[in-house]
Amino acid sequence: MKFSHLLPAFLATLAIANPIARPEAARATSLAIANPITSPEAAGNAALDVRAPEPGSSSKHKGGKKGGPSGGKKGGSSSAPKGGDTTAEFKEIESVLSRVNLKDGDWVWFSQLWDRGVVDGDNETDEELKELRDELGYDHIAVIIGQVTIKDVGKGDKKGKGTVLDRSFKGKMYHSVKEKDTRTELESPTWSMAKGLQGKSLKAGGKTTEAKAKAAIEAAEEYFAHGKNEYYDVKENNCETFAKVVEAKLR
Repeated sequence: MKFSHLLPAFLATLAIANPIARPEAARATSLAIANPITSPEAAGNAALDVRAPEPGSSSKHKGGKKGGPSGGKKGGSSSAPKGGDTTAEFKEIESVLSRVNLKDGDWVWFSQLWDRGVVDGDNETDEELKELRDELGYDHIAVIIGQVTIKDVGKGDKKGKGTVLDRSFKGKMYHSVKEKDTRTELESPTWSMAKGLQGKSLKAGGKTTEAKAKAAIEAAEEYFAHGKNEYYDVKENNCETFAKVVEAKLR
C-alpha cells in the first residue's frame, strides 16, 4: 500500500483515541466502560481488572491488625494469657498491684479499707466511728497477706508457651476488732471476692518475702499480748495502729 493511503488511516486512529483532539468522545468512552447502570458487566470487569492483585501479592498487612507487627496496640502485645482460668481474687490484686510484675510463688500484701459501714462483729460505737473516720478518712482497715500461683496448663503445641495459664491468689485478711467488753481481738479469715467490694476499697502494698510474711503474721498474733494493746482505744489502739505494726514487717 502506498504511503499516501496509510497517512489518512493513521490520522483517523489518532482522532478517535486522542482526548485533546476529541474530548467529548474520550469522556463518552470512559463513561461507557465505568458506568454500572448503563453497562454493569463492563463496569464489573473493569473493577476486577483494576483491583485484582498480582499473583503472589496480598492485600493484608503482614503484621496482622492495624497498630504494629504484634497485631495489637502500638508498642507490642499484652502479656495477659489467652486461655486458662483466672480467679476473681487474682484479678483484684492484678489491678491494685498494677505496677508489680506478678510471678508464680510471689508473696504480696495490700490493705482493704471500709469506706462506709462496719466490719461484721466489730463493736465500735457511732461516736467512735465518727471520730475514727474524721481522723483516718475511713471506718476500718485490714491487711491482706498471701501468695500468687501461676501455672502453665497448655496442652499439645501450647504446652510450656505461657499462653494458657491458671492464675490465682490465696491470702488471709488480718485485722483488729473491738469486742463487747472493749477488748481487742485478732480476726484472720480467708480473703475472698465472693461478696465483692461494696463499701470497701483496696490500697496497694507490694511484693514481700515468705520470711517477712511469716514475721508479719507472728506480729499480728502477738500484738494483743502487750498490755496497752489489750483494750480498744479510738486514739491509741485501733485498727490503724494494728495495721501499721503488721505492714512494717512486710516492707
